[in-house]
Amino acid sequence: MKKIISIVLCALMLTGIFSTFTFADTPSLSGEERLADASKWDGTIPTAPDTLESLKGDGTESNPYLLESAADLALVAAYINAAKDDLYGEFLKLNCDIDIQNQAWPGIGVFDNRSNDKMAFKGNFDGRSKNTRRPMT
Repeated sequence: MKKIISIVLCALMLTGIFSTFTFADTPSLSGEERLADASKWDGTIPTAPDTLESLKGDGTESNPYLLESAADLALVAAYINAAKDDLYGEFLKLNCDIDIQNQAWPGIGVFDNRSNDKMAFKGNFDGRSKNTRRPMT
C-alpha cells in the first residue's frame, strides 16, 4: 500500500514540475509585445448595418461571430448603438488583439437620460485572453 501511495505522489509531483516549464517553441509575449502587432483602429465609426452578415460566423454558440479586426468591433458597436439589436443569446469571439490608439471610442451600448432610450449588449462575448487597449489621454 505504501508503495502505491509513493508512486502516486511521485507522479503528482512530476506532473506539477513539468506543467511549470515553458518550452522554446511556444513563446509567451507580454501584453505590450502583443499590442505591437494588434489591429489598430483608425477612428472610423461605420454606418450601422442592418445585419452582422459581413462578419464570419452566424452568431450561434458553435459558430460565433468572429471579430478579426478593430473595424469589426467598431461595426458591432455601431450596430448595437443604432438600436438594431442587443444580440441577446448571440455569441461573439474576439480573434485578435485590438489597439484603439488615441481615438474617441463610442462604446458599446447607449442610454439617453432624456428619452430613457437604452440599448445594451446582452450577448455572449469570448475575449479569448486577447488584449484591448485604449490609452488614457
